[in-house]
Order: sequence, then C-alpha cells, then structure tokens
Amino acid sequence: MSKNQKGFGSVELLLILIVLGIIGFIGWYVWHGHKTMPTTPASHSSNSVAKKQSYFVIKEWGLRASYSGSLSLKYTIGDGDNGTNTLASVTSTELVASDPACQNHGGSIERFLPTDTVLPANEPAQQFFASETKSMYSLVNGYYYLYISPQMQCSANASATTLQNQNETAVQAITSKLEAIPAN
Repeated sequence: MSKNQKGFGSVELLLILIVLGIIGFIGWYVWHGHKTMPTTPASHSSNSVAKKQSYFVIKEWGLRASYSGSLSLKYTIGDGDNGTNTLASVTSTELVASDPACQNHGGSIERFLPTDTVLPANEPAQQFFASETKSMYSLVNGYYYLYISPQMQCSANASATTLQNQNETAVQAITSKLEAIPAN
C-alpha cells in the first residue's frame, strides 16, 4: 500500500454525514418553530385569539342563535296554534337516542305576528308579549318567537328525563338569543 493515498475514508465520510444530519435537524427545528409561532405577543395572545362562534340555525325562518352547549340540537317545522309552519319543535340526537318516544319533547319555538292570537291567553301577541318575561321570547324582524315547554316528561327512563331537562333549558336559552341571519 502506498502512503500517499488521497480521499475520504469511511470514518471521515460517516463523521461528515452525522454533522450534516445534525445541521439539517437544527435547521428544520428552527424553521418549524418559526412557522408555528403566534404572530401576537405572548402577553396578548390569549385575549386576541377569537373562538369560532357556533350557532343553532332555523334556516326556514332566517334565524340563528349562539349555541355552545353539548347537545346536538335539531328541529322540525310544523303547524302551530296560529298558522302553518309556525312551530319549530327542537330536540337533540342524544335525547332521541336515549328514548325514541322523546322525539318531540325537547321544547318548541312558536312564531307569531303582532296581530296573531296567543293561546290560552287569547290576546293579541303584541299585548301578550308586553307583559311576558324577556327570557321566554325574542322579537326579530317583526315576529315574536316564544319558547314553549313540553307538557309532560317523555320517558320514565332517568337518563332520558335528565336529557329532556337539558334540552328544554337549551331551547329556552336559544329562544331568548334569536337574531336574524346577517346577509353576506
């Protein structure tokens, strides 16, 4: 063998690959950390991060209400005491799964024009709502929307009863927060 050989041996090549790997990892780590850093100062980041607002929407009536509850609410539109398509029966998938007999026992929202008669009070809606508690209704685009509680428990099942009560509370809260869906 000659002592004047030039080039890299396997040990030198391995050391160069290790050094390049470390440099590459550090570069990736810094780049990735910079890419995911918040763009606002740390002292303000919790205040400036906006939570996405969730809404319960009744598209047929052009209404929505902010909703952050845990129940998966759904509705069906039907005929109320004061006319066609004036009643939204609201239930949750959880309540129906607990007892299918509870399909229409989660609470309702009834829609009234100011001149419609509200039963059983048998008085015009405008007069009736002047004395009603605001937590039970909303006035949106000239219509009154009234929360109507189910007349009875839908099930003897304790779980269904608890869910029905939660459902009723959610529907009452939604009724008082109804607003028109903004035009985009």
